[in-house]
Amino acid sequence: LALQADNRPAALTLLGEAVAAAPNLWPARNAWVAQLLEQDRYTEAEQAVIAAPGGAHVLAVERLAIRVRLAEDRLADALTMAQDATVDHPDSLELRLLIASIDRQRGMNQAAILELQTAINAFPHAAAPHEQARVVMDARTPDLAAAVAAGEIPELPRTRAVVAETLRRYPPA
Repeated sequence: LALQADNRPAALTLLGEAVAAAPNLWPARNAWVAQLLEQDRYTEAEQAVIAAPGGAHVLAVERLAIRVRLAEDRLADALTMAQDATVDHPDSLELRLLIASIDRQRGMNQAAILELQTAINAFPHAAAPHEQARVVMDARTPDLAAAVAAGEIPELPRTRAVVAETLRRYPPA
């Protein structure tokens, strides 16, 4: 309610109290860290992450730590942390997408495409990697069809199917 009323100091206090009372209450911890980062209170956000209980929540703690590095614009550190986390969590689609996103932010579009292709191969029915790949490729080349035809970027059958179905249902005027 404090957030809805735009009372940021009260929201921070309430979220901090909620996390102190229930350290495993991840929605509260995520909201608390997000509010701290929004106010550029990076040291406090990092302390909130360090104080987070691990155990079954190791991946959640790692994601929060990566969010702090991203907010601080420490992209290289965030990328290293995300890549290290994939060693322990190789089946995490979210980490794969995060790595691709960081690569894009660093201007490493080819690395982003390769990471997304890895995610597509590992999770062929997930929509997110196909959608992100399309965004990366659209940003990289003005003529996507020519790039695919030239073999510069991988063909994405699901993306192609989604676009074809959309055009079938909603033809251009």
